[in-house]
Amino acid sequence: MVTPEEFLRNCLLPKKQKDGIWNAIIKKKYIGFHHLPGRYRCGLCEPQRHRSYFYPWELTFLNFHCDIDSIWGDSNRRKELILNDFPHAAIYSALCCKHFKEISIKFLPEINISEYVVIILNVNDNTLRVEGRKFIDLQDFEPKS
Repeated sequence: MVTPEEFLRNCLLPKKQKDGIWNAIIKKKYIGFHHLPGRYRCGLCEPQRHRSYFYPWELTFLNFHCDIDSIWGDSNRRKELILNDFPHAAIYSALCCKHFKEISIKFLPEINISEYVVIILNVNDNTLRVEGRKFIDLQDFEPKS
C-alpha cells in the first residue's frame, strides 16, 4: 500500500486534486487503474482512462527479443524503418502485447511472432490455474540471488 506521503510526493497533479484522489482511494470510491501501485504505461498506447496502464509482466522491450540497437544502428535499415513510419518510441519504451505484436509483424522480421503466445489471466481470481497448476501468492516472494 502506498502511504499518503508517497502518493502526495509522486503524483503530478495539483495538491487539491491529489487530496481529492487520495480521499477517494481511501474510501474505495476511486477506480483510477493507474493509481494502484506497480502499474506502468505502454510507450505507444494512447492515454485512456484505464487501458493504458499495465502490470510489469504485461510489458516487454524490443531488445529482449531482437538486437534493436544493431538494427537501428544500420543506416540502411534505419532509413527503411523511418520511411515506413516506425515509431521511434518503440526502441526504448516498454510495449504492451498489442503494440509488441504490431511492431514485430510490421517492422521486425527478426522477431518470429509465431513463436509467442498470449496467456490471458485474471490476477484477481483466487482460482487462477494454468494447465492445472494453481498460482501461488507471490506477495512475500523474494527471488534467490
